[in-house]
Amino acid sequence: MLDDLRYPLQAGRCAASAWSGEPDRCRWCDGLARPGEAWCGHRCEDEYRRNHWWDHARQAAAARDGGACVRCGLGPQVRTLARLLLRALIPMGPVEAARLWQGPAWRSFVQACELEVNHVEPRLGRGYQAGCHHHLDGLETLCHRCHVQVTSAQHALGGSRADVAAPAVPPPGEHGA
Repeated sequence: MLDDLRYPLQAGRCAASAWSGEPDRCRWCDGLARPGEAWCGHRCEDEYRRNHWWDHARQAAAARDGGACVRCGLGPQVRTLARLLLRALIPMGPVEAARLWQGPAWRSFVQACELEVNHVEPRLGRGYQAGCHHHLDGLETLCHRCHVQVTSAQHALGGSRADVAAPAVPPPGEHGA
C-alpha cells in the first residue's frame, strides 16, 4: 500500500507526533523504533493510522462517539430498539411485520439512523487521502439528516467551519421525515 510507504516518513511532521527526527526513533512517540521499522510497536502505528487514514479514523470516531449521532443521538441502536418496541406494542403477524419493515416510512427511519463521520473543518473536494485532516479531534459522528444539515450550513457559510449550530432536534417520530 502506498500509504504504508509514504506516511510513516511524514508522520514526524504531524503536530500530534513527538518524533525527534532521528531515523531509529518511532515516528509517533519518539521511543526506540523496531529495527527496520518506523514504529516502536503496533500501538503507535495504530494510533497514527487512527488519526491519519480515513478508514481507520472513521471507525475510531464512531467508536469514540458511542455509535450515535453527537447532535441528536440517533444511531443503529435506536433502529433496533424501535423495531423491538413496535413488535411488542403493536400486535402483528410476520406478514404485517415484513410489510412494515419494507415500507417507505421504515426505510426513511433506517436511513435517518445511518451514521456518517463528518470533518468539522470541511474537506471541500480535497479528497480523503491520508493526512492530518483526519485527526480525531476534527471529526464528529452524525446521522444522515444531521450530516446533511451541517454540510448545507457549512456550504452556505462559504465552506468554513464557523461553528455551525446544531440542528434542532425534532419531536419523536419526525426524524428523517
